[in-house]
Amino acid sequence: MRHSDDSTEARLLELQVLLEAILRHFPGVVVQVESTDLEKYEFLLVSEGCFDLLELSPEDLRTNAQTFCRLLLQPDGANLLAEMKQSGETLEAVNWEGRVRTALTGMTKWVNVRLTPYSIGGRVVWEGFMANITRNKEHEREVVESRKRLSELGSHLERTQSRERARLARALHDEIGGNLSAIKMSVAWLAARIPQKDTRTREKLQALEALVDDTAETIVRIGQDLRPGVLDLGLVAAIEWQADEFAKRMGVECATDLAREPLGLDRDAETALFSIFREMLTNVAKHAQASEVRIRLGRRRDEIELAVSDNGKGMMAVDRLKTSSFGMRGMEERATQLGGTLIVSGLEPRGTFVAVRVPQPTAPVGGTGA
Repeated sequence: MRHSDDSTEARLLELQVLLEAILRHFPGVVVQVESTDLEKYEFLLVSEGCFDLLELSPEDLRTNAQTFCRLLLQPDGANLLAEMKQSGETLEAVNWEGRVRTALTGMTKWVNVRLTPYSIGGRVVWEGFMANITRNKEHEREVVESRKRLSELGSHLERTQSRERARLARALHDEIGGNLSAIKMSVAWLAARIPQKDTRTREKLQALEALVDDTAETIVRIGQDLRPGVLDLGLVAAIEWQADEFAKRMGVECATDLAREPLGLDRDAETALFSIFREMLTNVAKHAQASEVRIRLGRRRDEIELAVSDNGKGMMAVDRLKTSSFGMRGMEERATQLGGTLIVSGLEPRGTFVAVRVPQPTAPVGGTGA
């Protein structure tokens, strides 16, 4: 029997040494915390990683748990204590992220605390770990700042492109359109001076006049694609015009519910929303196989909503994830640049709802509404 006891003790000693090695090399702090009244806490176990993380010894925390609480930066510390109290009442796990200021150097670190509770003998005991996530938080901040810079750059490019499209549209209308009108007048002047019997020359002039007319129509169409002149009358008028054009071209019934009061949007925002609206209708034409489309523009609480719904075959969630869905991504990017969101959902029993919601301007801009 003595030999068996010695073997057991030796095995337990090996396991203890192994556990201590694991705790010593664990990239964080393994802890066990106890509470009897959900207001006062005591550290029963603290691993050696405590000094690297908090610049405190394990004994410091085991002696006085308030030592740790004093390192917590607010309001993060209050959030942790609230989570601990709720966890003690519900026995749900704690997963907290917050900032601490280290004991010796005063360095600010981000810490993740994960604890699993259980109740025993009227006490609540948590077991888990604390880990340094400062690098992760710095990376997240860099990603957020990078996305913000990209969004600002995208907004700038969108505004620049919008203004350049408007400039090109005006140039096409004023300069090229004016030149075509002058050419047509010259052709008419020549035609009036050609003898009636010179049928060949008159036919050439008639063909030339028809070519001028076709070119003028093409110029008008290109100008409308670059920036519809109706946008100068406001977003509501532009949407009404585009809806009528869509209904005529596609044979789809379009019902509109459009705000009649000024929405306070500036010209760049109206142009961006109109571009989103045209892409919405393009998607309906290409994919929906719909016979009815409903269009709404108006205020929705503290936002402005532009929504298009149809009774077509609907859109599956996987369709939005396709790498070739440039139209959808373009709408999302424009919505983000406006500080808003794009919502896409299916309708019952069939159909699709697409909406863009942007913040209501704090200071209305006169003259941009209907």
